[in-house]
Amino acid sequence: GIQVATGTYTELLQSCPAFTHWTETITHKLRSDSTSTDTSSSQLNLSPPTSKYLTPFSLLQTDKGSDEKENLLLALADKPIQKETIESKRTGSIDLNVYIRYIRASGCGILGLLCLFLMFAVTSTTFLLVNWWLGRWSNSERIRYGSTNIMSNCSSMEQSPITNMSNEEWFKERDKNFYVLFGLSSLSVILLFIRTMIYFLSCHITARSLHNQMFNSLLRAPVFFFDTNPIGRVVNRFSKDISSIDEKLSDVTYHFVDVFFTISSTVILIAFVQPLSLISMVLVAFIMERVRRVFTPAVQDIKRLESISRSPIYSHLSSSIQGIPMIRSYGAQQTCIQEFSHCLDQHTRVYSIMLAMNRWLGMRIECVVSAFVGFLTFSILLTYQNLPISDLSLILAHSFTLVGSVQWIIRLTVDVMMQMTNVERVIEYIDLQPEESPNVKNLRSLPPQWPIGGIVFDNLSFRYSSTSSWVLTNINISIQPNEKIGIVGRTGAGKSSLIQSIFRMAELNGRILIDNVDTQQISLYDLRRHISIIPQNPVLFNDTIRINLDPFGEYSDIEIWNALDEVQFKPDTIDGLQQQVAEGGSNFSVGQRQLICLARALLRKNKILVIDEATANVDHRTDELIQLAIRRKFVNCTVLTIAHR
Repeated sequence: GIQVATGTYTELLQSCPAFTHWTETITHKLRSDSTSTDTSSSQLNLSPPTSKYLTPFSLLQTDKGSDEKENLLLALADKPIQKETIESKRTGSIDLNVYIRYIRASGCGILGLLCLFLMFAVTSTTFLLVNWWLGRWSNSERIRYGSTNIMSNCSSMEQSPITNMSNEEWFKERDKNFYVLFGLSSLSVILLFIRTMIYFLSCHITARSLHNQMFNSLLRAPVFFFDTNPIGRVVNRFSKDISSIDEKLSDVTYHFVDVFFTISSTVILIAFVQPLSLISMVLVAFIMERVRRVFTPAVQDIKRLESISRSPIYSHLSSSIQGIPMIRSYGAQQTCIQEFSHCLDQHTRVYSIMLAMNRWLGMRIECVVSAFVGFLTFSILLTYQNLPISDLSLILAHSFTLVGSVQWIIRLTVDVMMQMTNVERVIEYIDLQPEESPNVKNLRSLPPQWPIGGIVFDNLSFRYSSTSSWVLTNINISIQPNEKIGIVGRTGAGKSSLIQSIFRMAELNGRILIDNVDTQQISLYDLRRHISIIPQNPVLFNDTIRINLDPFGEYSDIEIWNALDEVQFKPDTIDGLQQQVAEGGSNFSVGQRQLICLARALLRKNKILVIDEATANVDHRTDELIQLAIRRKFVNCTVLTIAHR
């Protein structure tokens, strides 16, 4: 080209008419495009794509009569930008199916759950019997050694057997009371230990089962899911939600069941000793249910909002850690701090409302239960002469503890429902639609030597989701075995989409035949394990070099060393194949990571190799090593190479 003029932007506008005309043309073009109807620019057709991006062109005067038009814009990127979806939030009460699936995840079933509840009931009854037997023993002591005025309140049936006993008989009676009390106390402690161990073990199994199910579901989720959901949402499910299921949910459900059976046994005891208290119990139960119905739906929605508002915190933190060099280079620390503070404020605002709602519930529960205790005490004052002092003391003591128990169980009821929203969110990811249904039948069995390397694209169309536009349209290509094909084009031409269609990374329309076998008629596992790829950004796992090269343990150490020798890669430590690879391979250079990926492809010895800009980010020497290894070792393979040049 020819340099027309030099200078700043303002100087060029004043001194160079060609530059002024160019900027005015571009501005007018962009304004006209912004007001016109947008059309899909992500399809790959035979006609030239609609331009959207600026490209440099000559400022020299050209023939006005020429039929050729300057392309001012380039095509969009070949993979359309997927908009981030809004995190879903369910409304209303927790579905019964969520509770059922949580119970099934423990593996104990309904029968095991009933046995566990029976153990809770027996333990609560045993604790109550301990107190009742202790009261009976103390009443006997009072009758034996009490004064006449005190004993006048007791019936003659209680006085005569004890007061008429000899000292030897009384000592035997006292020993019997002691051994019964000791046996009941020991039994209650043993049952408490057994039920606690069994319960928390089953909760641990449940949390682990839900975690593994969600992990397996995510591994089989389509690529479109990861394009439209930020990493913070996934991290939120695996960190906070699983942590709440593993720790908080197991704790609140344990206490809920325990307090439920404790209150049930206490209410039965009070109703048996003082039937008049049943009237106030019914009234208290009615009021408590009304309070619960008002409080529960509101706090469940607040809990869902709290979980959703937590995801942006994880997303922002993850993005900031990954982009620290860019943030510092542009001096954007203050901006990142402000955005992070905004995310924290959004979460704190919801969390403070949830705490205020808990205080609202606590005040109303305390008022209602205090009124019940007052009524119970008043009724006892009216009928105390007909009851033994031990029974009166027992029901008064349990009625005062009932105040805290009722308030506690209402809170626990709400807490269980709140924590079950975490199970609901985990189950949402468990139910993700997989790339390939595990129940697919009539899959074609592959020949022993498949594939040889022939690839045919038969009227292929490709898009990344059912709601997006087609990226590739009506592609017809025939590739013979052992051919070396270069896929070259500018950004947005559809190179990566063509490769992704071979791996069935998204929805296909048409056919891709590999050695006359339709790829949609075989399993994804069989398809992808027979095709090797060397990506532009090498993927390494946080494990040893051996695991990175042979994750399934299919090859011997000699074969792995031979593959490393072919690419001239030598581990730097004496650990050899057991050398640890840091997260993302950060302890290796980009070139070394690429060589490891090349060795991995050599080791698998597949007949089809895909190379996606493998040498774009490496030095000249590593580029030569990769090119040489590909020419020597993949002579009898079909090689598809993506390149921008």
